[in-house]
Formats: sequence, C-alpha cells, structure tokens
Amino acid sequence: ENEIHRRHTELVRPLIDAIDTAGIEYFKNERRVTAEVSEARTAIFAKLAKLNELLEERRFVAGDKLTAVDILLASCLFQFDAAYLDAYFLRECEGYQGSILLSDAHPVLKAYLRDMYGFLKPSVRFGSYRHHFRLHKAIETTRQLYSCEILEDEIGRIPSIYDELPNLHAILESIEKHAGGRPRGTSAASSFTQKITKIEGVPVPFWFRNDTFQRFRDLDLRDDDIILSSGVKMGTTWVTKILNSLLHDFDDDGNTT
Repeated sequence: ENEIHRRHTELVRPLIDAIDTAGIEYFKNERRVTAEVSEARTAIFAKLAKLNELLEERRFVAGDKLTAVDILLASCLFQFDAAYLDAYFLRECEGYQGSILLSDAHPVLKAYLRDMYGFLKPSVRFGSYRHHFRLHKAIETTRQLYSCEILEDEIGRIPSIYDELPNLHAILESIEKHAGGRPRGTSAASSFTQKITKIEGVPVPFWFRNDTFQRFRDLDLRDDDIILSSGVKMGTTWVTKILNSLLHDFDDDGNTT
C-alpha cells in the first residue's frame, strides 16, 4: 500500500497534473507558452522517462501485481497519442522525442500499454478520446470567424486534430506481449481478478479500503444531497465544476458571481 501511494504521488499524479496544466493553462492564456506551461511540458517528458525506467524493472507500477495506479496510468497513456499530443500541441515541445504507440521513443511504456490493453481493451475508445478534445478547435474557429481583429488567413493556422486517427487498436494487437524486455509475471487480468473482494456482501475492487466503505455506509444523507459517482478519467472534474457553478454561482475561475 505504501508503494502504491508513493508511486502515485511521485510519478502518476504529477504526470496527469502536468498534462492538464500544459493544456488548460495554454488555452487560458490564449495559446501562449507561459512559464507555467513550459514547466508543465518539461515535467511531462521527464515523468514519462522515469516511468519508462521503472517499468523496465517491474511488471506493474507498484511491483508484480496490478493495482489501481496502473489503471489510472494506463487510462492516461492511452489518451496520450490519441488526444493529448495534438490537442495540447505537445509535439512542439522541447524534450518531445516521439509518441508512445506510434514511435519507438518509449519502448517500455509501449510494451506496458500492450500489457494493460489485454485487460482494459473493452473500455479503450481511442476515437472517443480524440473527439473529447475537439472542443478547443470549435472555440478557436468560432472566435476567429466572429472577430474583426483577426485576419481570415489566420484561421488556417490553427493546428487541426481532425486528421484521421491511426488504428491504435491494431498497433497494440501487433506488439508482442512481452516486448520491451519487461518482466513477465502473471497476466494483468489474473492478478486483478484474484483480488476482487466483498465487504458485507458488496463486491468492491481490491484497492477499496474497508474504512472508506464504512464511512460511506454510515454517511448521514440529507434530502438535498447530491452524490457524484464516476470512474477513472470519466469527466469527474468537469461535472464537479458544473455542479459547483449551478449550486453556488461560481464562474470559470471559481469566483462567486
């Protein structure tokens, strides 16, 4: 449990936060590369390099067994080639050496994703990932079309992510199961299913803590409580922000209107 927490705190969470900052702050500042954006971009490729080294020595992030931190990391990395690189203009960054699945810049991460794909395949939707990040294109185009300050020929300069997405499913299927010199161990699926447990008859994932279950079970709910329940990388932050805006009249920056 300590190893899971340490790897999540030191590597996986900072990677996800850096990706979010590199994209969100970039657009908040009208597509300017501020010091914060530059620092986040640097952090992305530094964390990818660290993960590439770590996963060359072990099967999963926390050791020889699949844990929640692997699912979180894989969910993030599956979106890297499909969405983040183009949506957040990461190909232009210093330190960019290539994509994960479409190049050999990160061979161990590529093999790791092949490993995780064997378990997560039913939930991997590359087209949906890419579609989710098309919003900025629509916003930019609309802004330019209705702005008297921007010339028409500048519209064509907006990098598009409408280009056809390579068949990443086929690419993953073509990678050898034990490529990249990674440890083999047990399969991802078996190490996961062996850990499915029940608390008071309720099936819960292996990372779910008994004290957390007790807190939810004993929670004193009110008639006007709103419960948001979701999985990994399913828009939780986005929906939370919408709820806060509706309930408390917050604007996009979190200020009361």
